[in-house]
Amino acid sequence: MSSSPRPLGSPRSCHADTSPSPSSMLSSDPFQGRLLGPPPADQHWWDGLLFAGPIVVRTGPEQAAWVGGKAWRMYYHGRDSEDWGMGVHAQPGTPFGRVGMALSHDGVTWERYRGPLPGGAIFDPSDDPSAFDCVHVGCSDVHLMPDGTWLMLYYAGGLDPGRFPAWPAGKTALGARLRCGIATSADGVTWQRAKTPFLDISGAGSWDELAVSWPRVTALSTQRAMGRGKAEDCVDSTGGGRVQEMEGAKAEGGKLEGRKAERGKAEDMILASFADVAEADWLLTYQSVGDPHAPGHAHVGEGREVERVPESVPQYCYTIGSAAFDPCTKTWIKRGSCIRRGPIGAWDEAGANRRHVLPLAAFGPKAVQKWKEGLHHQGKKGEDSLATGEAGGPPVLLMFYEGARYNGTYAIGLAYCLDGGETWDKARHIGPEPGGPILQPRFGEEVWDNMLVGTPHLVVSGGEEGSGKVLMYYTGVGEVSGYGRVRGIGALVWEGGDSGDLGKWTRLVVD
Repeated sequence: MSSSPRPLGSPRSCHADTSPSPSSMLSSDPFQGRLLGPPPADQHWWDGLLFAGPIVVRTGPEQAAWVGGKAWRMYYHGRDSEDWGMGVHAQPGTPFGRVGMALSHDGVTWERYRGPLPGGAIFDPSDDPSAFDCVHVGCSDVHLMPDGTWLMLYYAGGLDPGRFPAWPAGKTALGARLRCGIATSADGVTWQRAKTPFLDISGAGSWDELAVSWPRVTALSTQRAMGRGKAEDCVDSTGGGRVQEMEGAKAEGGKLEGRKAERGKAEDMILASFADVAEADWLLTYQSVGDPHAPGHAHVGEGREVERVPESVPQYCYTIGSAAFDPCTKTWIKRGSCIRRGPIGAWDEAGANRRHVLPLAAFGPKAVQKWKEGLHHQGKKGEDSLATGEAGGPPVLLMFYEGARYNGTYAIGLAYCLDGGETWDKARHIGPEPGGPILQPRFGEEVWDNMLVGTPHLVVSGGEEGSGKVLMYYTGVGEVSGYGRVRGIGALVWEGGDSGDLGKWTRLVVD
């Protein structure tokens, strides 16, 4: 009989502080609240060394029947070796490499699923040494489409050399140049991939020239929000004259040169399914890394001055970008960076990276009203209609994002957008600093997530908007006496349903 979940500690905001929390006083178990830990060492699982990045999907009975009747699936990545594919030595501490799955009947109690690949994985790097994803893969988004097709977005590295964050110019390694891939599946277990990335790095001097990774798509409710036309407005190959410049390819007279010429029929079918997703009004966000002083990455102050990062800290930062789908060329057009690093000393001084975007309306009318009051507090009274998504405007979007510090700690904060994905701001009424944070590691406690928390993924389940349960899954890493470095996947439950407070979360445990 399964145990019932309950909040860890009394209901309270997860705004961080440095004092011991009630949760740490309830039990001497340092792993309380960890929903998925490492597998038993003697069972030879694919993720026996490192794992991270939960993506949770709740399915119906038909899909659950494929995997023993369990309706909740957690896709995530990991590895069981110090080496990636093609014999490439893995960068220390990087948890990506392969993809697998865990199952649950309630979203709280999880067990690993033994997939068809070695060690029980479900998705591996390509065995083609010329492929962009032959060294490692990391899962960043999974969707079950209305027709029953599963769609996976992932990022990957190949045998072309690149530079990891914090490495000096000129130092390179195989597998470091990340690109975004796509795969589809009939059952969510056996996958067919496209051979070319759907989103590639940009040219030298661009803000995302080193890597593009962690792609995620979020549903929007209006094409106007994406700022794109309709497919029927495109000029076909005999219409003449439509020319559009893109990173890495050209669309000329409706014919896409470059990577499209490399694609075969099977791959076009995979990309066509993605095109169907995109034309259903989805926003794409992704992550890159680069020079903290470069355009697109630099922190810009209130006076539009660019802050200089002291030489005493690593010369890199993470930045989030966005892209819009072009129905004429069936490709994603990059818009540029949208969330950058905070100033030196801020909780996100080293940048923003992994994230989950979803509509404010998913949290219900009380959250909308609370958000409107927060914008008033920020002096944005003229944006009331946008703040509530009134008058047929684009949906208000929230971005729960992972912020990093140069000391290696990570936390989770909040940003928002009022124009359907174009312009983003860090929330200033939800935590002690712009963006929050709304969840920090439990510093100073003997618990499994006392060093970093990140990779947020939210699931809204049951009830009308605002009346159901909202869970935020996350990856945690810590140092525990007698155990050393530990990690796991945990979850928070939103406790702000009565008040609309988006900063009020508590950790879950299983009795």
